[in-house]
Amino acid sequence: RRHSYSVEAMKHYYKRVIEEKLSAREAIAFLHHPGDENLEVLDFVFELVQSQKLKAFRFGDYARWWKRRLDAIPSIRFDKGKLEITSSAKAEDVSVRIVNNGMEAFAPVRFAADLSQLDWRPVPTKPALPSDYLRSKQFNYRILLVKGIDAVLGLITKFTRTFIE
Repeated sequence: RRHSYSVEAMKHYYKRVIEEKLSAREAIAFLHHPGDENLEVLDFVFELVQSQKLKAFRFGDYARWWKRRLDAIPSIRFDKGKLEITSSAKAEDVSVRIVNNGMEAFAPVRFAADLSQLDWRPVPTKPALPSDYLRSKQFNYRILLVKGIDAVLGLITKFTRTFIE
């Protein structure tokens, strides 16, 4: 809001980012400070996340999952239509994404079977760029102004704390 975006523009932005992240199979992370307000936008984002049936994680939980993912680096062998995936890790919540001819499937890091046994689905398409996508590349004096105000307030806070203590 500090950069003059309306509530609707912010909702549209977050919806688009979520769509992009889902289509790219990337993690979606949000950081919100209570002082940022815009709770209507935050409610919208969480409703959207829930409607997509996405799992919610705290950053610590995500870090632990990422560690399991790193430990689960698989060995993959494909021979005569049979796929064999092995891993020394016991990460049951980690999978391997397989893409072939515009279709994708996910297999656990311990898997041995014919590829036809996997649940193949079309690879999600990326959403089209918004009509105003170049706006982010244009100079916005508000960003400079907000950064300046933040810097001044930070100095005042630091000075006040030093002076009071």
